[in-house]
Amino acid sequence: MLKGCHWLIAAGIALGILAPIPNAVGAQDIRYSLKPTATWTRWDDAVGLQDGRFVGGSFGIQFGRYAGLAGFLASSESSLSGFNGGSSQNGIGQPEAERYVDVASYGSELSVGLARGSFVPVLMGGGGVLRFRPQAGDQTQSIQLKYGLGFRTYLTEALEAEVMVERNRYRLDPMTIAVSHAERTTSFEQDHEAEPLHHNVALRVGLGLRLGQRGRAGGTDMGRVRNGGAYHPSSRLGFAVEPFGGRQAFDESLEIEDQTVVGIRAGFDVGPYVGLRGFYWRGVEDDFDAWKKIQGYGAEAQLSLGGHGVLSPYLLLGGGEIDFSTGFQGGGEDVPPDKAALILGGGVKAGFGSRVQLL
Repeated sequence: MLKGCHWLIAAGIALGILAPIPNAVGAQDIRYSLKPTATWTRWDDAVGLQDGRFVGGSFGIQFGRYAGLAGFLASSESSLSGFNGGSSQNGIGQPEAERYVDVASYGSELSVGLARGSFVPVLMGGGGVLRFRPQAGDQTQSIQLKYGLGFRTYLTEALEAEVMVERNRYRLDPMTIAVSHAERTTSFEQDHEAEPLHHNVALRVGLGLRLGQRGRAGGTDMGRVRNGGAYHPSSRLGFAVEPFGGRQAFDESLEIEDQTVVGIRAGFDVGPYVGLRGFYWRGVEDDFDAWKKIQGYGAEAQLSLGGHGVLSPYLLLGGGEIDFSTGFQGGGEDVPPDKAALILGGGVKAGFGSRVQLL
């Protein structure tokens, strides 16, 4: 089941050290894209779903030619006939042959191009929700985190094609999509409280229509790319180290007390719009005299919405894992199972010179 947790960060200090390469270009183009997609997915064997195809699409914002943010939505119908009964000790929940599950995948992802030219290698990372709706049973949702590698080619000024190999991870007890709520017993709920981690592998293809600005004065966008004149990620790279601290609030349904946390982010900025960060944090006692048995780690993207004055608004997208170690106190009698975390948010950066920012 999808249960949320969210951040209430009081403040964090970010120290950024920029190392721009000479002759960095100026402002980037902002464009939009509409992209129908088809994704062939190989499900984790333990889930019991037959491999199938997702059909859907995405709508995105392109920050220049290399960095882009897109929201995606896709759906599929898969058979449960490959289900092996999992670890159930009750002997219930064996689905009938050819029982189907409607699966929807939605969320957002960040892509970064790695080269100049009309044929561009692309890195992708993102997250969202997998929603399982059995033909006979109850809907179940799970947070998914995804990453991939592929390439993008520009066919015309307004048309692009993309191929991506991606891998996603999520937590799901397969019995929750094979056994309806009415069939479950108290012992079933106890046996299947934990949600094992699963991984899927997929191949995605898409054909996108690029909308919006088509280039600045002095030549078309396609001409700049072929001549090597377009913005390149390495034309302005800045390294950043960001210590932070604050308060993390958990959804009430998780029955976990709010936690004081401290941690660090580190990464780099790709031009003026996109910052990529890895992060790690640990829980601390409220008086900061001892560590607690909770930690989190993952990655996130900071997307600037413009403005180069003292205050600059930004969006935040990321994902990671929250680990609860033996001895954790603050979550009832039992240690909670580890949780996948999807990070969505925003804020305002306050700049103090070229190297110090307050987030």
